[in-house]
Amino acid sequence: MKSRLKPLAGHYTRLLASGNIETAAAKQIELDIVRTLPGHRHFGSTGAAGVGPLRRVLLAYSRYDPEVGYCQVFCPVSVSVSTIVNSLVISGKNSLLVTIQIKIFKGL
Repeated sequence: MKSRLKPLAGHYTRLLASGNIETAAAKQIELDIVRTLPGHRHFGSTGAAGVGPLRRVLLAYSRYDPEVGYCQVFCPVSVSVSTIVNSLVISGKNSLLVTIQIKIFKGL
Protein backbone atom coordinates (compact mmCIF):
# COMPACT_ATOMS: atom_id res chain seq x y z
CA MET A 1 0.00 0.00 0.00
CA LYS A 2 2.59 2.51 1.06
CA SER A 3 4.69 1.91 -2.06
CA ARG A 4 1.74 2.87 -4.30
CA LEU A 5 1.28 6.18 -2.48
CA LYS A 6 4.89 7.22 -1.97
CA PRO A 7 5.50 8.32 -5.59
CA LEU A 8 2.44 10.61 -5.42
CA ALA A 9 3.70 12.83 -2.63
CA GLY A 10 5.80 15.02 -4.93
CA HIS A 11 3.56 14.89 -7.99
CA TYR A 12 0.46 16.89 -7.05
CA THR A 13 1.66 20.04 -8.83
CA ARG A 14 2.83 18.01 -11.81
CA LEU A 15 -0.56 16.30 -12.07
CA LEU A 16 -2.24 19.69 -12.14
CA ALA A 17 0.15 21.04 -14.76
CA SER A 18 -0.14 18.02 -17.02
CA GLY A 19 -2.85 17.35 -19.51
CA ASN A 20 -5.40 19.31 -21.42
CA ILE A 21 -7.66 21.54 -19.33
CA GLU A 22 -10.53 21.04 -21.80
CA THR A 23 -11.05 17.33 -21.12
CA ALA A 24 -14.43 15.72 -20.62
CA ALA A 25 -13.49 15.23 -16.95
CA ALA A 26 -12.65 18.92 -16.51
CA LYS A 27 -15.92 19.98 -18.13
CA GLN A 28 -17.93 17.63 -15.92
CA ILE A 29 -16.10 18.80 -12.80
CA GLU A 30 -17.09 22.39 -13.63
CA LEU A 31 -20.73 21.35 -13.97
CA ASP A 32 -20.77 19.38 -10.71
CA ILE A 33 -18.55 21.38 -8.42
CA VAL A 34 -21.01 24.04 -7.19
CA ARG A 35 -24.14 21.91 -7.38
CA THR A 36 -22.75 19.26 -5.04
CA LEU A 37 -23.34 21.37 -1.91
CA PRO A 38 -25.32 24.39 -3.12
CA GLY A 39 -26.06 25.76 0.36
CA HIS A 40 -22.56 25.32 1.77
CA ARG A 41 -20.65 28.56 2.27
CA HIS A 42 -17.30 27.02 1.28
CA PHE A 43 -18.49 25.05 -1.75
CA GLY A 44 -21.84 26.46 -2.88
CA SER A 45 -20.80 29.11 -5.41
CA THR A 46 -18.01 29.57 -7.94
CA GLY A 47 -16.28 32.18 -5.77
CA ALA A 48 -16.52 30.18 -2.54
CA ALA A 49 -13.24 29.49 -0.72
CA GLY A 50 -13.32 25.71 -1.12
CA VAL A 51 -14.21 25.53 -4.83
CA GLY A 52 -10.73 26.21 -6.23
CA PRO A 53 -8.97 23.66 -4.01
CA LEU A 54 -11.72 21.10 -4.65
CA ARG A 55 -11.42 21.66 -8.41
CA ARG A 56 -7.67 21.08 -8.23
CA VAL A 57 -8.03 17.83 -6.24
CA LEU A 58 -10.63 16.49 -8.68
CA LEU A 59 -8.53 17.44 -11.72
CA ALA A 60 -5.39 15.93 -10.19
CA TYR A 61 -7.23 12.69 -9.46
CA SER A 62 -8.66 12.53 -12.99
CA ARG A 63 -5.11 12.76 -14.30
CA TYR A 64 -3.72 10.35 -11.71
CA ASP A 65 -6.19 7.65 -12.78
CA PRO A 66 -7.24 8.42 -16.37
CA GLU A 67 -9.00 5.07 -16.70
CA VAL A 68 -11.49 6.21 -14.07
CA GLY A 69 -11.04 9.93 -14.65
CA TYR A 70 -13.83 11.67 -12.79
CA CYS A 71 -17.21 10.52 -11.59
CA GLN A 72 -19.83 12.54 -9.76
CA VAL A 73 -19.39 10.77 -6.42
CA PHE A 74 -15.81 12.09 -6.19
CA CYS A 75 -17.07 15.61 -5.52
CA PRO A 76 -18.82 14.94 -2.18
CA VAL A 77 -16.16 12.40 -1.19
CA SER A 78 -13.40 14.96 -1.83
CA VAL A 79 -15.31 17.64 0.11
CA SER A 80 -15.58 15.24 3.05
CA VAL A 81 -11.92 14.28 2.82
CA SER A 82 -10.81 17.91 2.58
CA THR A 83 -12.94 18.87 5.54
CA ILE A 84 -11.67 16.03 7.67
CA VAL A 85 -8.02 16.41 6.68
CA ASN A 86 -7.79 20.16 7.13
CA SER A 87 -10.90 21.49 8.86
CA LEU A 88 -11.65 23.56 5.73
CA VAL A 89 -8.09 24.85 5.43
CA ILE A 90 -7.75 22.70 2.38
CA SER A 91 -4.47 21.20 1.23
CA GLY A 92 -4.98 19.66 -2.17
CA LYS A 93 -1.98 17.35 -1.94
CA ASN A 94 -3.17 15.83 1.34
CA SER A 95 -6.74 15.53 0.10
CA LEU A 96 -5.59 13.80 -3.08
CA LEU A 97 -3.50 11.30 -1.12
CA VAL A 98 -6.33 10.49 1.28
CA THR A 99 -8.81 10.15 -1.61
CA ILE A 100 -6.47 7.71 -3.34
CA GLN A 101 -6.04 5.75 -0.12
CA ILE A 102 -9.81 5.44 0.21
CA LYS A 103 -10.05 4.16 -3.36
CA ILE A 104 -7.27 1.62 -2.77
CA PHE A 105 -8.69 0.35 0.54
CA LYS A 106 -12.28 0.15 -0.67
CA GLY A 107 -11.41 -1.16 -4.13
CA LEU A 108 -13.36 1.60 -5.84
